[in-house]
Amino acid sequence: MIVNIEFLSDEPIENVNTSLHFKIDKTIFFGFADVIEKKREITKNFLKKHCGVREVSFICLPEYQLDSILATMRKVIEQELIRKNDVFFEVTGGESLILIAFGMLAESFKAPMHSFDIETQKLIELNRENVTPISEVAPGQHIKLNLDAFIEMQGGKINYRLHKGAKNLEDPQFEKQIEALWEISSKYGETWNFFADFLRRCCEPDENWQVNITGKQVIAAYRKVNRFRSIRELEKMLSECAAAGVFLDFVHSKDQLSFRYKDEKIKDILWDAGSILEMHTFMEERKNADDCMVGVHLDWDGVIYNHSGKDTLNEIDVLSLHGVIPTFISCKNGSVNQMALYELQTVADKFGGKYAKKAIAAPQGLNDTHTLRAKEMGIEIR
Repeated sequence: MIVNIEFLSDEPIENVNTSLHFKIDKTIFFGFADVIEKKREITKNFLKKHCGVREVSFICLPEYQLDSILATMRKVIEQELIRKNDVFFEVTGGESLILIAFGMLAESFKAPMHSFDIETQKLIELNRENVTPISEVAPGQHIKLNLDAFIEMQGGKINYRLHKGAKNLEDPQFEKQIEALWEISSKYGETWNFFADFLRRCCEPDENWQVNITGKQVIAAYRKVNRFRSIRELEKMLSECAAAGVFLDFVHSKDQLSFRYKDEKIKDILWDAGSILEMHTFMEERKNADDCMVGVHLDWDGVIYNHSGKDTLNEIDVLSLHGVIPTFISCKNGSVNQMALYELQTVADKFGGKYAKKAIAAPQGLNDTHTLRAKEMGIEIR
């Protein structure tokens, strides 16, 4: 039997990484009481479900008492060796006192020790000159995580009930139209937000997605929004959307504006000013990601209730996974305030831990104060 022994970490990926790479029969976690209480069920269930580990046990250690720690660990290790099991020590991310204990016990029992560089997933075999390392004993495996499994490992769950259908990219033609709209929105900058407001106020379609309004109604809505540089700017944006193929049967004159939204998804995207930025960011991010989603609702405790109001949720605009490293991206089509930075930090800490990467996509940029704060928080500005 292959037995992996390690210290239970607050970082979930450190607890499961060996089992992503090797077929482990049994994992024994030494840990402190508060961490065991918090991580026991999530860690055990993940290892059994996703990694094929048959047995998972947790042994509580006294804090700050090296002699007691050594005695407890020694007894457990001796039992495994009596059973003729192959025992390996995993020391990724362990606390200093525990690392000292593992080092002393590895020397005493001639047990192989290893760790991983989490970001590169490089295996580091620490004392292979004296022992047979895990790579030469345990059968290898390569378990590739997707975002569902990663968020489950963190104790959360992706709530698909709240996902907006308009953000499903399944049609290549739809992707081309998103890119065309991105070119338009990029050209007009913050005015794109006012354009979306105009469409919501003035261009409500009938059941066939048809819009028919008078020239007077256009002028009235233009004045109500009152943020365009001129009526000509609004007319150009309408014409460019028609040229991009998102408005069909487009007719515009002094007395009439008439067109048909290509479909409901296009209408929803146009009415939500930030959607184009989110979709473009998603399409760029997924090119190099192992998994990527847009408009992700994350449930904090992994239990989704049927009744609204019971779930604690966060939404992240774009979420990607590169190996075992997640990237949380917040998209801001207008100005960025400090609260937006803290919200991104909170979500990334909760569902990504210390290895998570954070980015904010902000075409309008950040002011100097917020740029400095983002840098201090480890947030990339795109």
